[in-house]
Amino acid sequence: MSKASPHHYSRIPRAGFTLLELIMLLGILSLISLVIGPRLFSMVHQNKLLMEARKVKEKIVYTQQAAITKQRIHKIFFDVINDNYTISYDASSNGGFVPIGTFSVENGVFINFTDFTVAGTHTIDFDHFGTPTDSGNIELIDQRGDTIQINVASTTGKVEIL
Repeated sequence: MSKASPHHYSRIPRAGFTLLELIMLLGILSLISLVIGPRLFSMVHQNKLLMEARKVKEKIVYTQQAAITKQRIHKIFFDVINDNYTISYDASSNGGFVPIGTFSVENGVFINFTDFTVAGTHTIDFDHFGTPTDSGNIELIDQRGDTIQINVASTTGKVEIL
């Protein structure tokens, strides 16, 4: 029978990670977050701007479709100062317009400008065929200065986000 020497240790399988392995993992994760983090935040800001542009486009298309289905002139007025827009329709033969609703742009997005100039206002009028009286763009801007435009074509009334 042999005796084990006092300096001989048996190998016991260890469970877990060493401190060096954990520090290496944290270093790798930090480098990845430094590369991906700014891109992720940029995409979040762009998505907010795009989301608001889609909402405005949806309301423009709604106004156009309402003009066709109800066979009445509908218009959408963009208030650049207060960053909202109002949809209304012609309720009488003498041009009395009744508001349907007022909607605001949100999430740090603002109406930068419109180049619709019907009667000197920022208004798109749709006749009973859904044809706009004027073509033009609405530009939205966010707090970082990123912009997106919504275009309304003159003859077809097609609404696009550019």
